[in-house]
Amino acid sequence: PQAMYLTHYDRVEDVERLGEDLHEQIDLMTQIARDRHGRPDRHAAIVHALGELYTSRARKHGAPLDAAQVRKLLANDIELNEQGLEVWLDRRAK
Repeated sequence: PQAMYLTHYDRVEDVERLGEDLHEQIDLMTQIARDRHGRPDRHAAIVHALGELYTSRARKHGAPLDAAQVRKLLANDIELNEQGLEVWLDRRAK
């Protein structure tokens, strides 16, 4: 498609690049989770690493926010994604 309409957002174009970005981010997030599996501080470690990842990606996209601002803005998303990664890790371990 030439464009997509994302839930809660608007029309986006450059679909091929966005799809590649999404796959890259999923790979990075699952690697973060795998690398921290089994740690006693797994939750905090994944949250911290996701914050670093999202800050890096925000900077790559030209966002003028510092790390603290990115973490504050995305705190709920970071927490929800972290919880999803923990469920995924636990299911894989069974």
